Parts: sequence; structure tokens; C-alpha cells
Amino acid sequence: MSLLKSLAGQTLVYGMGHILPRVLHFIVFNSYLTYKWNDSPVEYAVYLDLYAYASVLLVIFSFRMDTAMFRFGQKEANLETTYVTALIPLVLTSLTLIAGGFYYSDMIAEWLTYPGQGHYVFWFSMIIAFDVVALLPYARYRLLNRALTFVKFKIANVLITVALVFFFLEYMTVFHGGWLDSWGFIENEVDLVFLSNLIASFVIMVIILFYNVPVSWKVNWALWKKMLYYAWPLIIVGVAGSINQFFAVPLQKYFLGEAVEINKSQAAVYGAVQKLAALLAMFTTAFNYAAEPFFFRNADRTDARTLYGDIALFFVVAAGMLSLGIVFFIDVFQFIVGPHFRQGLYLLPILLMAYVFLGLYYNVSIWYKLSDKTIYGALIAVIGATMTLTGSVLFLPKYGVIASAWTALACYSSMVLLAYVLGRKYYPIQYPAKKITFYLCLIPLFMALSLWLRTGHLAQDIFLGILLWLAFLITFYILDKSRISTHLLSG
Repeated sequence: MSLLKSLAGQTLVYGMGHILPRVLHFIVFNSYLTYKWNDSPVEYAVYLDLYAYASVLLVIFSFRMDTAMFRFGQKEANLETTYVTALIPLVLTSLTLIAGGFYYSDMIAEWLTYPGQGHYVFWFSMIIAFDVVALLPYARYRLLNRALTFVKFKIANVLITVALVFFFLEYMTVFHGGWLDSWGFIENEVDLVFLSNLIASFVIMVIILFYNVPVSWKVNWALWKKMLYYAWPLIIVGVAGSINQFFAVPLQKYFLGEAVEINKSQAAVYGAVQKLAALLAMFTTAFNYAAEPFFFRNADRTDARTLYGDIALFFVVAAGMLSLGIVFFIDVFQFIVGPHFRQGLYLLPILLMAYVFLGLYYNVSIWYKLSDKTIYGALIAVIGATMTLTGSVLFLPKYGVIASAWTALACYSSMVLLAYVLGRKYYPIQYPAKKITFYLCLIPLFMALSLWLRTGHLAQDIFLGILLWLAFLITFYILDKSRISTHLLSG
């Protein structure tokens, strides 16, 4: 079996582990909640807002030790030492996070425009702490190629959360009148979504640690220092990446130019459409789960740099097919979100292209991890985050939420270009740049063509979408028949 087919298989397995839970998660948190809160979108904005901050804190308090494990625990003989060396310090810092969340809860809640909701801060400090500790067992499974076990835990996490959300929001409200008042600290339905996540994160952390008890509890502090030195630029990368990917709603809350509550309502519409575009991001994350250890394992191959270039091309084509499918069949996909939130669907093509570039960035930026030049990853990420923050502050008051979509596209495409240019200098990989550029131009062209040719009749537009999708696929086959034969049809 070719290495690229092996990577595709791993991506499929991790895709099931990532996409299936995310689909369940999506049904609850983007579909079910947008319908349930169709008349009160501010609750959905609160959900998006707080999880944006959580994404940043998860990166900071994980110290990116999961990625450091890939670098220092590649060989099974080193894995257990690396695992316990990363795990114990993370447990200690997670306890510190919980203590801080409890002590400063009211002050932080006030700063986040949620006065009197200090329990949000305390709950999220626990959610983040539990998820941080669980990161390392997940990374251990990835290094051991135990993708199916990885999948089971990911699915279990979402199933528990989904079950609790439905129990709290449907069963409790039907059979227990006035139950919100009886609980005292629960004031809104969104509180119960957070509580469901808290319970699920705790349960999964306990179970996954039970199955990944360290062989020894001795921390190799010299190794820990090396891991931290390797990973600290990746913390900057992760924080900047979270700002780029998740901070549109918090920025809109402050900079759209209206009162905060009005801004939250508009931000909720943007956030729902962004989540719809994130169907593509699920694929890119699944690919990244499989590709990162794959790139490390095969870095010493003589043909590695040619292979990595071809992988980038195949990724762009696959991401293009998925994003085009969403645009071509938008008449079907629109029903994923509640009626109120569909007014933002005009943002979808821009956001999908932004996620195509984000996935490509995962490909062309791997060089700084392979060459231990993670400082350049931090530099690129900071430039991207600066573009996101600057574009939001300057353009949100004038142009509204569309400014966030165009800023995201500009940010990710610039990061791809920077990573490619710096990579050619420090770790040259033979990317088929002209072919990749061609497809990056062809994807939005096909999007625009489908929107221009739309008739407004569901059956006709679906048939048109099928024709255009096949045309894109045939174009790829004709232009890259030799690569397809080499990597996908051989052995």
C-alpha cells in the first residue's frame, strides 16, 4: 500500500473519530440550538463567545505538550517517559487553573460582560482543566497508531454531552415546571449546555486516565525542559490560531458599533454560518490529526519532500470538492441552521475558502516542526492574529460581520504564503505550486458559477451542482492522472 493511501486511511479513521462526534456535536450545538434559540439568538452568542476564550486557554494551559510528545516520544521506548514527564506538570497547572477560576470568577465574568454569572468562569476553568489533562492520553493513542481507540473516546465524549443537553433542555423543561428557579444558580438554558460539557469532560478524563496510567510516576525534568523549549513557540502559534479561528464573535461583540446585546445578536448569525463552514474544517482537522504524526514518522525518507508536496495538492483538491459540495447544495445545507440564522448564508463561500487556506497552511507549515524551527511558526501566527485583530477593529464598525469573513480569508492566505516562502529557505519541500494555485483559483470560480446559474428551483439547482462537482473532479483526473495512478491506484 502506498504511503499516501495509508495517510488517506488514517485520515478516514481519524475523520470518523473527529467528524462523527463533530456531526453529533454540530446537530446539537449548531442545528438544534439555532432552532431552539431562533427567537433568542443572544443565548447562542453567549455559547460561541465563551468557547472562543476557552479555546485560547486550552492552548495556554496545555503548553502544547501533546505536540511535544510527537517530537520526543516517536519511539515506543521513549514514549512512556515522555508521557509521564508531560502529564504530571499538566495536572498541577490544571489544578492551579481551577483554583484561579474559582477565586477570580466574579471579576472575570464582569470583564466579559456577564455580570453576576461568575459560575461561567468557574465551570469553564474546570472544563479546560479536564480537557487539558485528557489531551496527553489522546496524543499517546495517536503515537501508538491506536486510531480506533482514539475514536471511541472522542465519540463517547460527544455522546455524553449530547445526552445531557437533551435531558436538561427537553426532559427537565417538560416535566419540571419552574426548575430553573429551584436550582438557584441556573438562570438561562445556555447554562445547562455548559454544565453538560463540564460533566462529560470530567467523565472522559477519568476514564481515559484509567486506561493510560503511567508505568512510572517519575518526571524527567531535563526532558521536560527540552519539551517546553520546543513547544513554547507552539503556544504562541496555538493562541494566535485560536484568535484567528474562533474570536470573530468576541471581536464582533465589542466592535460592531452597536450596544453589546445588539452586537451579540448579529454575532450569533455570523457564528452559526461559520459553524456551517466548519464542516470543511472538520475534514482539515481530521487530516491534521493523521498527517502530523505521519510527517514526523516519514521525515527521514529520501522521497519525503516530494511526497509532502503531493499530499498538499491532494488536500487542496479534496478540500475543494467538499467546499464546492456545500455551496452547490446550499438549498439543502441551509436547513442545518434555524431560519433566523440563514440571513448570513451569503458569508459561506468566503468562509469556506478561508478554511481551504487554513488546511493548506497545516500542510505548508509542517517544515518548522520537522526542522525544530518552531519560532517561525510563532512569527507567522502572530502576523496572522495581528491581521485578524486589526481587520476587525478597523472594518467591523464600517462593514459589519462580512469584515470578519474577508479578514479570515486574508489572514489564512497570507499565512500560507509566508509559510511557503520561509519553508523554501529553511526546509525546501517540492510543492507543485502552479497546480495548487490553479485549483485555488478554480474553486472560487466554480462557486461563483454555481451561484450565477442558480434558478431557484431545488431539483434543477441540485442537478446543476452535481454537473459542476463532476466537472471539477474530471478536471483533476485529466490534469493529474499520473499522480492519482502513483499514489492512489498503485499497490
